[in-house]
Amino acid sequence: IVLQFFSIMVPLFGFPSLRLDFLHIPLMFIGVLFGPGWALIGGVIQDAIGLIVTPTGFPFFGFTLNKVLMGVIPGFLFLNAKHVAKRNINPIVYGLLLLFLVGSLTHLWSTNDIVIEGNIIHITTLIKVALSLFNIVLVVGLIFLMSWLQKRYHPLGGLLSLWTIATLLVEVSITLVFTPTWLYAMYKIPVMLSFLVRVIKVSFMIPLVMIIGYGIMDLLARMKLFEVVKEQ
Repeated sequence: IVLQFFSIMVPLFGFPSLRLDFLHIPLMFIGVLFGPGWALIGGVIQDAIGLIVTPTGFPFFGFTLNKVLMGVIPGFLFLNAKHVAKRNINPIVYGLLLLFLVGSLTHLWSTNDIVIEGNIIHITTLIKVALSLFNIVLVVGLIFLMSWLQKRYHPLGGLLSLWTIATLLVEVSITLVFTPTWLYAMYKIPVMLSFLVRVIKVSFMIPLVMIIGYGIMDLLARMKLFEVVKEQ
């Protein structure tokens, strides 16, 4: 809950429209350490406490489900982590990163206008080229970063790859799929209205959550709180 006060609002296209926060990282690690069952309980509790501490509206099942999935997804991935070989995980990670790149570029070049705080912003070719280059550099950089970190934190092996998969699934499913769906259900806000802004947010959050998670996992591994994925 304390992390709610450490969110960052980043100006985008001249408007404070890109909020970066790390509320989901504790939930993800509840799933990693204790499994999907405790992650479910943790998600419900965090959502309830959040409504009490910062009462911004009424409870809504969809946003509670978001909190639950933030921990349950990593929980299921890490449930049988010790039985998974790293060589089987890395191709999945690279495939998901490339899929995200193709999807984001496809949406970017098919979008001409977005709406931010009631203002229509025209997406020029120059903006599209700049964002395309950013996404390409991001994905290529993430692949090299993951490879370098796996060498640096060699004993962690496939756990880093699993964390990357968990990060991708959580960020994409919650930010790009479920949250727009719930906003439409509650306020009839069109799903695609500011979808590009969400894609940009995910592009920022994925590397940040990956790096923070790697550091925490290294600390937890040193404390012997979970087993290492076997190298095969």
